[in-house]
Amino acid sequence: MKKSKKAISFALALSLTALSVSACGGSGTAEAPAPAASNETAAQEAKGSEAAAGGNAAEAKEEAPAAEGETVVLTTSDPSALKAYDFDLTTLGDNAATRLDPSVKEGDFVIGFSNSFAGNSWRQQFEKEFEIAAEKYKQEGYISDYIMLDANGDQTKQISDIEDLITQGVDAIVVNAITDVALNDVLQEAMDEGIKIFNCDNLVSIDVDSKVVVSDYDFGFAGGAWLGEQLEDGGKIVLLDGSAGSSTDTNRHDGLVDGLASTSPKAEIVVQQNADWDYATASTAMGTILSANPEIDGVLSQGGAMTMAAIDAFIAAGRNLVPMTGEASNGFLRMWAENKEDGFSSIAFANPPFQSIICLNLAINSLNGVAIAPQYQLAVPNITDDMIDTLYDADLSDSFWVFSTLSEEEVKELFAEQ
Repeated sequence: MKKSKKAISFALALSLTALSVSACGGSGTAEAPAPAASNETAAQEAKGSEAAAGGNAAEAKEEAPAAEGETVVLTTSDPSALKAYDFDLTTLGDNAATRLDPSVKEGDFVIGFSNSFAGNSWRQQFEKEFEIAAEKYKQEGYISDYIMLDANGDQTKQISDIEDLITQGVDAIVVNAITDVALNDVLQEAMDEGIKIFNCDNLVSIDVDSKVVVSDYDFGFAGGAWLGEQLEDGGKIVLLDGSAGSSTDTNRHDGLVDGLASTSPKAEIVVQQNADWDYATASTAMGTILSANPEIDGVLSQGGAMTMAAIDAFIAAGRNLVPMTGEASNGFLRMWAENKEDGFSSIAFANPPFQSIICLNLAINSLNGVAIAPQYQLAVPNITDDMIDTLYDADLSDSFWVFSTLSEEEVKELFAEQ
């Protein structure tokens, strides 16, 4: 888009005073899958999120814009409405995050997408969901184009990627950050140029136009409390954490520990290991842990592929499975289903990759003058034993993550079991 139009858009945004500030919340600082911006601020204290900023209800096209400081919660009280794929976002509420306003189809907008890295299956699906939705919106005339960049885990490259998006004159950027503070200056530069910023998954500490947060602290607390209920007080626990230094790891860790203490105050975490949500790393760690600890009563896992590795390690060691927390990948659901008859039980966090589409929806709606909230908290119910048969699909690979907006045809093509 031309610079002159960008300046006009920026001026309009200022006059509306509605779409520029957001608060910390879910991923806190960089969390998101998780909590939000400045360190899960809300996730821990309010177990959710707090937001700042507001919208001009009088001038906005949205009928019920969020009040200043309001966080819009995207959730459902009906777990039966949840689908592994063909997921309808309006199941979580009918608003600017879950749909586009059909009255606005200005195809003059270019949306940038800056992903910190795509080195695991969750991030790959996160990218794919965005790409398919953006292409659909382009064909329908909502946007003229979109640009997708991947920093491959390189902080310097992500800064450079965003600088490139600024130079190319995009109108909005959807960003998932490597760290919570490293992008602050370049994102402020983008906003000074009139570019709108929408942040999800790993969050930044700076206020942007809107953030999509998932309370990793809440995830962890629910999992820890559940595990404590499965044990005799005083059980010996292994804690598998994610990548040290990320807000997702910090918030999930704190939630797991606090949740466990709330229901089993005498439980003892005998080993804590950062395994980066990675199967191979967790597999090596669990092999060593089981060799050194003849008594393990439960596994507090932050998810990713780590719980799958823990299950395999117990089986390889000839030991009975113990209660473990997990995350909603088809691979983990498969192992859960396979071992359910033998008494294995779990609870799985649900952190859908479709949050990239929520940011895309917010970007397009905001650029068209629709009022948006500074923060949206994604609160999809956790998966429990009674939901496995409905959500697990044996025809799909382990790398698929449930609750996808992709159609059955697209899912079967992209994630077919080999």
